[in-house]
Amino acid sequence: MCHNVLIIAPSRESQQALSNKLSIDYQVFAANDFTNSIVVLKKQPIQLIICLAGDKHASGFFLCRQLKSNSISAHIPVILITARENLQIRIKSLEAGADVHMGGTLFREYLDAQMRNLIANRVKVRQHFVKGTVADDNQPDLTGKDQIIKKLSSCLFGLRPNNNPGVDQLAQMMHMSRPTLYRKMKHITNLTPNELINEARLRKAAELLADGGYRVSEVARMVGYGSPSSFGKSFLKQFKVTPATYQRMKKIMDAA
Repeated sequence: MCHNVLIIAPSRESQQALSNKLSIDYQVFAANDFTNSIVVLKKQPIQLIICLAGDKHASGFFLCRQLKSNSISAHIPVILITARENLQIRIKSLEAGADVHMGGTLFREYLDAQMRNLIANRVKVRQHFVKGTVADDNQPDLTGKDQIIKKLSSCLFGLRPNNNPGVDQLAQMMHMSRPTLYRKMKHITNLTPNELINEARLRKAAELLADGGYRVSEVARMVGYGSPSSFGKSFLKQFKVTPATYQRMKKIMDAA
């Protein structure tokens, strides 16, 4: 899978220099300031932002703060690269919200490692939702930055499947507009809000089937499916077994 990376640099020369290093392994987009960055982010699903601070370090820190305080870009990890490196600059980078700071001589291998690590964390986030891990306030944040991850998880598990939850309900719980929710969830998890809601419904169905006190048709109705057949197809696609088979397997496992 080719990941999308946005390079924000003040000059075309600096954009091109870094783009040449990364274009073999990544789909690279470029912008020269915050306004143009938002234009790109609205059109492209960006997984990582690399911000070159340029000669004026303060401008790079300010740009990073803008990215981390905007609803369109706040969830995307940022690598902030400065011309120099010392303890004061590192502290300012952290205060600006950068996920990673790099300064001084830029080694390609080190940059590659940081990029792979940040993108891998996003993959873990997606697996977190697909596998149905319940949010735990005592569990460290998978990204180390994005509180929105825990908030989304809490909202998803707070939905009432038997009330046939929808995107509007999830958007309201997240205090976002429907378009903003769609864009942000797609960026974070690579799933649409409807797909996330369906994951939650099917996980709830699996719990009800495992309890053994309900028939398949009852479970389908309880989690908001209009017919047992459509429920069965969705369940089979998610768990690779039919609901009835899943229920029998759980009974056998519990009796063993």
